[in-house]
Order: sequence, then structure tokens, then C-alpha cells
Amino acid sequence: MPYMVAAIVLVGVLCLVNLLVCLGVVRRLREYAARFDQMSAGSPEIGLAEGASVGAFEAVTLDDIAVSRDDLVGDTVVGFLTTECPPCHERLPEFVEYARGVAGRTRVLAVVIGPADAAPSMVPSLAEVAHVIRDDGGGALSKAFAVRGFPAFFRLAGATVTARGTSIAALPAPSAA
Repeated sequence: MPYMVAAIVLVGVLCLVNLLVCLGVVRRLREYAARFDQMSAGSPEIGLAEGASVGAFEAVTLDDIAVSRDDLVGDTVVGFLTTECPPCHERLPEFVEYARGVAGRTRVLAVVIGPADAAPSMVPSLAEVAHVIRDDGGGALSKAFAVRGFPAFFRLAGATVTARGTSIAALPAPSAA
């Protein structure tokens, strides 16, 4: 019987140590994620800089609406998301919420990059708030915005970039739009 009690106490202590280590790892991961967001918000590596003009492009949305550089009039928000990048999936709800906040005043385009069989994981929620363009990678829109990192979000006035970043926080708040 004393061996059984000792074994149970040992297992309990090991479980407690495991729990503490896991909590420490989670805390550290959150710190690194926050640092990454600070470093990458507005990072020039993601695409066109603020004040730059979008290059020429032609694309068709999933609703068969033709979109080109000439259609970029007024305020526009463009989000580039890939189906294979975890940060894109993490920021998808933020982008959808932001798009809802600017609806009616701002045109919203969402570019989903990746294999066609993976796109349905993102398209339904995006289609509710944006014109969705699917791309296999290296498409005309990605080149026009010089996108080099994902996720990438751009706020435009006409065809000129006014804000950009890898996080929605880099764009002006919807109420200020």
C-alpha cells in the first residue's frame, strides 16, 4: 500500500511539473508572437510601401466580377491570405470583422492564395464581406502589390497605398475610415 501512495504522489507531482512547463511555453510563445507583430507591422518586406502606386493588374472574383487597377477608386482594403500559413488563418477573423466595419464606405478585396482544394477553408467567411479572388500564387495582384510576405493587408485611396501591414492593427480603425 505505501508503494501505491508513493506512485500516486509521484504521478501527481509529475503532472504538476508538466502543467507548469506547458504554461511557461505558452506564455513565451505569446511574447514572441507579440514581438513578431511589432516587428512586422508596416514592414517594408510585405509589399508596396505607403505612398506607392499599385501596378497594373486584371483579375476576376469568384462572383465573376472583373477587377483591374482602374477600378481602384475611393477607399479600398485588400487582404492577401494564403491557405498554408497559420498566421493567415489566425488573422482571418480580424480581417472579416474589419471588413464588416468598413462595409458600405470601402470596397474590400480578399486574395486567397494556395491550392484550389484548400481555398474553401477561407472563402466562405471572406465571401460574406469581400470580393474574393483566388490565386495559385504569383498572380497579377500579388505582383501589382509586390507582395512578399503573408498575411498582407493594404488600405488604398484610389490606387495609392495609404497603410499596410501584416496585422489589421496597421490599418486605420473602421470608424476613422
